[in-house]
Amino acid sequence: MLSLILTSCSADTTTEVSDIEEKYQEAVFSTSIEDWTKVELLINEIPDDYKDTKTIKLLLDSWNSYKEGDFESSLESLQKIDAQYDGDIKDDVSFFKEYIPEQIKEQKNIQESTLKLADETASLKKLLSSAKHDESIEYITDLYVSSKISFSEKEALLNYVRALNDFLNGYENSAFERLSNISPNYIGFYAEEVNKTLVTQGSKVRPPVVGMTKDEVLATIWGKPNKINTTTTTSGTDEQWVYDDNKYVYFENDVVVAIQEF
Repeated sequence: MLSLILTSCSADTTTEVSDIEEKYQEAVFSTSIEDWTKVELLINEIPDDYKDTKTIKLLLDSWNSYKEGDFESSLESLQKIDAQYDGDIKDDVSFFKEYIPEQIKEQKNIQESTLKLADETASLKKLLSSAKHDESIEYITDLYVSSKISFSEKEALLNYVRALNDFLNGYENSAFERLSNISPNYIGFYAEEVNKTLVTQGSKVRPPVVGMTKDEVLATIWGKPNKINTTTTTSGTDEQWVYDDNKYVYFENDVVVAIQEF
């Protein structure tokens, strides 16, 4: 009888150890493919003193801290792993001991750049609010030359500043032309002001499209034509509006039916 009880206990223990080992191996594999959600679920079901469980937990803690932006804690967790560690997840530990510090350094550089860009944005706003357009253009060019803004950002800002200057000097057509060169999806560091102007002047920035009325065409960037050719037909009146640079708008009964640009 005693023998049966001992055999039963031994079998239960073996099953339990086998179950833990299975979860441990799955945790090791999940660590290798960076499936941290699964690692977190598995690791809580494995005793801390089982094989390299503590090391897996430290790596998991480091990753979670990094994702939360707690860089100091992320590095601390990594530093708790023995420098001579040579266990089941040694490749993952080696990778993360290089990867995490590099990513933290990059994130800090981005944060510093964002702060600097915020200062530069404030400086540009100050120049524009004082209508110092020439100085603004020079400032934007300097930002590009020093690699602080991209080429597309520079072009958008220069078009915007020059448009403001054209508005100030009464050159509305030129201003609308410049605004039309700015993407309606512009999301640069001066986006709020640029997009506000694009919305305000929206209809005048757009070119004519089929289906517009005469008034709507007049409100576009093409504006008033240089010449109007009229033809009367049995079905009504057709008009051809002639613009500079070989551009034409064709109307049938006061609605745009075709547009030509050569």
